[in-house]
Amino acid sequence: HANSAVKQLSGWYVHGRTMRVCLWRPVTEEFGQPHKENKLPEKPCSVTFSNCNAVSTEGFLRWLLSKAGTVLCFALQRSDEGKSLGWGSCTFDSKDAAERAVQHFDGAWVDNRQIKLEVDLKPPKSFRPCVFFHNVSWTTTAHDLKRRLQQFGTIEEFELRVKPNGRSLGMGTCRFSCSKEAKAAIKGLDGHMLQGRRLYLCRYDPIGAGRVQASRPWENCPPEVKEEVVSDDEKEESNPSSN
Repeated sequence: HANSAVKQLSGWYVHGRTMRVCLWRPVTEEFGQPHKENKLPEKPCSVTFSNCNAVSTEGFLRWLLSKAGTVLCFALQRSDEGKSLGWGSCTFDSKDAAERAVQHFDGAWVDNRQIKLEVDLKPPKSFRPCVFFHNVSWTTTAHDLKRRLQQFGTIEEFELRVKPNGRSLGMGTCRFSCSKEAKAAIKGLDGHMLQGRRLYLCRYDPIGAGRVQASRPWENCPPEVKEEVVSDDEKEESNPSSN
């Protein structure tokens, strides 16, 4: 009966609001496991999702999938006009979490659509070209912010995190094509004013994926991330032909 209610009622437009219905489980039955402190994710794993309703926001879908485990990166693909294409990817901190997401949500009815999930067999991309930004005004659109970041390189993935109701949380991640572009973006935009708010950027830290970091990008990175950054930069310097 509960599954039938989710299928029939989720996505209904009631008194000017889109109603969302999903299965509820007590805290004791939640299957996501918290991260152990000071420990990098050992083997991140991604899932691809598709057939999502256009009304399903990034915030709602990310919240839903986070019930399976810790989400490190989330991307909902959109058209040039900003409309949802109904598909994307979600990277978890472990293969177990990714498999739980597929087990519990593949074929589930979300916003009156039966979504599809499958484990992505390709290894997840490195986090070294990623930056984390925060303190963005909630009125700043993803299009405006992405346009500013594009001045420093090619953007492969971009996410402005939002609440389940679609309102901006003022933070997110951006993946460039290489760590050199990410470092240039941090140097060029960290601490600058954007639509009345001071924008902060730093190197993305997979240990604290949900934690707002301070504005100093390199000093506050964990030792493991710093070592990756140094080795990556040294590799670029030692291979000038790759540029």
